[in-house]
Amino acid sequence: MKPIVLTALGGLSLTFAIAACVPQVAPPPAPPVATNEPAPQPPPTAVDTTLAIEPDWLDKPASPGAWNLLNSGSAQRLAFQQTGQAAPFALQCSGGITRVTADVPVGSTMIVATETATRTFALNQADAETGRAFTELSTRDPFLDAIAFSRGRFAVAVTGQSNVYLPARPAITRFLEECR
Repeated sequence: MKPIVLTALGGLSLTFAIAACVPQVAPPPAPPVATNEPAPQPPPTAVDTTLAIEPDWLDKPASPGAWNLLNSGSAQRLAFQQTGQAAPFALQCSGGITRVTADVPVGSTMIVATETATRTFALNQADAETGRAFTELSTRDPFLDAIAFSRGRFAVAVTGQSNVYLPARPAITRFLEECR
């Protein structure tokens, strides 16, 4: 045999020997088989469908009142106070959670509209200390940034109350940064 053929056969044999040492990759698992059963649904939460924020809310004047920072134990609270009235909206943070609260009965609905986003909340829990209804968000929830960076104001509609148009002040941004 010619030396070139022997070299080629030797190289080919060496290639197959090395390839035999490579572990086999298992085929991907088969996709799940579809069934006719519907996926389990989360329990329904009652949301007030009659609650709404006017389309021209950005043109409305800011509601009278001021932002007040309150410290109570391990929690901080930033509330919008109107003279002689309960705070229609407050943020409270503790342990990586931000509570969005209102002085309304548990089971109420709240809509918050910012310049860039709108979200509806079911206020299904009550604060043991204040009795205020609330919902909880992660302190890193992008909606909190939408509130902080909304130019001029943001709107809040809560079941059983008049809509309020709250000024977006630097105090909100500072409060949220301290919560994080």
